[in-house]
Amino acid sequence: MKNEMTLTTGRTEVQNTSVNTAMLIRLAAMALGPVCRYYSDVLGQTVSMRQTLHLINAQLAFICTVFPATCPFVVRLLFFFWFLSALLKCRNSLKTCD
Repeated sequence: MKNEMTLTTGRTEVQNTSVNTAMLIRLAAMALGPVCRYYSDVLGQTVSMRQTLHLINAQLAFICTVFPATCPFVVRLLFFFWFLSALLKCRNSLKTCD
């Protein structure tokens, strides 16, 4: 018995995926544009998209660290280390802009 298999490249699927990814990136950039401008106004310096994402990460880490009502100590400790890491990354990102 002869076993043969035909493989197709599926170029249309790859192209559709890349087009969808590009559209999502554009939508994210459009959504984060006002947030970048807000942070730029608040900080008094131009804030890039990457720096905006670092600031949002630090805010989310802070919320997860401070506000969990009933959470095991280990999870709170992980949130705290996430918060410290986010603060350091945020500081380094904003420092390189100066």
